[in-house]
Amino acid sequence: MNLRTFMNPKFVLAAAVFAVTGCSSGPPELGLAPTVEYVQAGAMPQPEMVGADGSFLYALGPLDKVEVEVVGMPDLTRQLSVDAQGFLSVPLAGAVKATGLTPVELADILEERMRQNYLRDPDVVVNLVESTSNAITLDGQVRRPGIYPVYRDQTLTQAIAVAGGENDFARVTTVIVFREVSGQKYVGLYDVRAIRRGNYADPSVYPGDRVVVDESQTRRFLDTIQGVTNLLTTPLVLLSRTA
Repeated sequence: MNLRTFMNPKFVLAAAVFAVTGCSSGPPELGLAPTVEYVQAGAMPQPEMVGADGSFLYALGPLDKVEVEVVGMPDLTRQLSVDAQGFLSVPLAGAVKATGLTPVELADILEERMRQNYLRDPDVVVNLVESTSNAITLDGQVRRPGIYPVYRDQTLTQAIAVAGGENDFARVTTVIVFREVSGQKYVGLYDVRAIRRGNYADPSVYPGDRVVVDESQTRRFLDTIQGVTNLLTTPLVLLSRTA
């Protein structure tokens, strides 16, 4: 191979892609610390609260606020908060354990309780008003780092925007998403520039995720990988025993 071929931009890009994806029969050639395991080049595993159709199933938690409406009976409409023990007290239904239930599941239980209290064919609708328990953490070089509620489908770039976007010191070539699924700790590496260019899909984020937009924290984590990969064409997913 001559120098002209090596310096050809198409060759350099192809080499970078191969470094990320490897050959089709195996993982990319990465030097990993013993505490890090390659999973795949592509999407992060979805948490348990994602439905079969890919939609996010919101589970209520302590201090969440909901509106409970009995259709046709406006006097029974209430805005109520789940207490610290996870219970919701509703007229004609009493105290109901609400944590871990979706609003639809809670509505079904309330209807059954009201029937037991001699309310004929109640039609209950539960709407989430304010979320405090289901949240993601935005850390590092964003304008407003902190903990933000998630009560609808949300993507990585939308989450960064909610935190005011990246600040002037941020480098978004490697943004990390930490997620725990079924007791396993996954780490997703993304290039936000590539997402904004449409190189690959903007990944969904879910309650419990921690998003790190911080070069120093990212670099400390990537010290476990000898040979930082190019993320312009596909994200990288790892399994960590220390994250």
